[in-house]
Amino acid sequence: FLIGSDCPLTYLLKSMLSQHDLVDVETDEVKGWELARSQRYDLIVLDVELPNLNHISFCQRLRESNSSALILLLNMPIDCLNPNSDDYIAKPVTPSEVEARIYSLLKQKSAASALRWGALHLNLNTCEATFAGLSLKLTAKEYAILELFLSNQQRIYSQSALLERLWSVEDLAAGENAVRTHIKRLRQKLKAAGAPELLETVYGLGYRLNEACRDSQQRSPSPVNSVDNSYSHHSDGILQRSSYSMTVPAKATDAKVMILDDDLLTLRLLQTVLEPWGFQVTTLDHPQNFWNCLDQVHPDLLVLDVQMPEIDGIELCQIIRNDRRWDWLPILFLTGSKNSETIQQIFAAGADDYASKPVVAAELIARILSRLERTRLLRTQAELDPLTGLLNRFYSSQAIEQQLDQAEQTQQSFCFAVLELQNFKRFNLQQGYSVSDRLLRHIAQVLCQELHEDHIIAYWQCGEFIIGLRDVERDCAIQQIQEILSALDCLTMDAAIEKFPSIATSVVQYSRDGTTLQELYQAAIETLTVKEFMACNRQFS
Repeated sequence: FLIGSDCPLTYLLKSMLSQHDLVDVETDEVKGWELARSQRYDLIVLDVELPNLNHISFCQRLRESNSSALILLLNMPIDCLNPNSDDYIAKPVTPSEVEARIYSLLKQKSAASALRWGALHLNLNTCEATFAGLSLKLTAKEYAILELFLSNQQRIYSQSALLERLWSVEDLAAGENAVRTHIKRLRQKLKAAGAPELLETVYGLGYRLNEACRDSQQRSPSPVNSVDNSYSHHSDGILQRSSYSMTVPAKATDAKVMILDDDLLTLRLLQTVLEPWGFQVTTLDHPQNFWNCLDQVHPDLLVLDVQMPEIDGIELCQIIRNDRRWDWLPILFLTGSKNSETIQQIFAAGADDYASKPVVAAELIARILSRLERTRLLRTQAELDPLTGLLNRFYSSQAIEQQLDQAEQTQQSFCFAVLELQNFKRFNLQQGYSVSDRLLRHIAQVLCQELHEDHIIAYWQCGEFIIGLRDVERDCAIQQIQEILSALDCLTMDAAIEKFPSIATSVVQYSRDGTTLQELYQAAIETLTVKEFMACNRQFS
């Protein structure tokens, strides 16, 4: 949806975007607001130069209406940074540059793996639903109903609309009574998990999400110490003075930023800009040691220059994106080029964002902080098991394989441990999922308390916990597992449960018991030792 002035840029954009997408254009601010509020758009391009438009108020009102549309601002001055927008791009700008930024934002949105409404969470990768951390045991149809409502949070669905959307042609004969039955059962399951009336009935129209049930807590701003982060304009155009006076949070970030640029002056200036914010800045003026530095620093964000004498930054970005160890790493480019082809090449190579030279300090920091927050949210949703909060099987396997590679290169020891709840499926059937879910969360909490943060702790489903202990010998690893078992013995259990599942453990070492993850896992499974829980017939919350 393009809300802009009656100018060639607006209509050139529509012409380009309409080749692949449905595009609405409005040049009147009032009509634009009504359409943005009433229609469900994936992305809104908003020209802040419209004479009667307050873009800050517009974005705030749109967010308060629970719109999930991305907002891209055109020609946003640096002193009007809008916390309710997703990105901005300054004029003068070519249609191709705007198009590239639009599709970059849409690509990031499509990477999301979860839907939320207050305490309700749907994991789209595993098709699991939880409310306030408690697992909801839903049928496929009940899950589909929740997914439809959470994907279209402003819509009211009639019974006939739900029937057409979610029931096959063969099932349509079931009629609207089937819809009412499923809605009733879904409400009962949500209520049993402690959820309020999440789906409300709009009489005469259908059903919708109950706005009163959504978590209304807003993130309160942290106390800040005001500092002037404006810098003088240097003769070489590296850093531009900004009238925007930024504020450094009282609790600054400790994110690690790595910068590769052949210009030493640029590196020094960027370090001066970023370090007051708490960033751990690593600078590199030569690509020769890039990969070694990347492995040692393990940055949270990488800044690359487009043009360097010995390596092309865009080509390096492509290589990083094809490396499964670093394909997640957010990459921001610095470029003095306004050429639309260069900008398109940057995004095509897999970059997340770019900043133009001369660099404006406030803009650069805002872009880095925004990118780090988005990456953190996406990685949390993708990497963690929603029930235990531990690494899931896929990402923990990657982490362990990286540790094995490092152990081979450095000759450091590495131990692999398995903790497995015996007959866990039978326990689920006998005691119910709510009891087993609480037990799994307690075990995960104990593991996090007893083990160092550098160790890998994961949950691989079906009652199986995996631990990777870096730079630890087998005897020491066995002792740590024994301490974990002792801590589990101290857990107080549910008095209504007669017997809890026994726990089996095993510790193996690289390379004595295997050199690959599969070999170590197989060796651990073959040497599992069973231990009964001592903590039984007691209450746990």
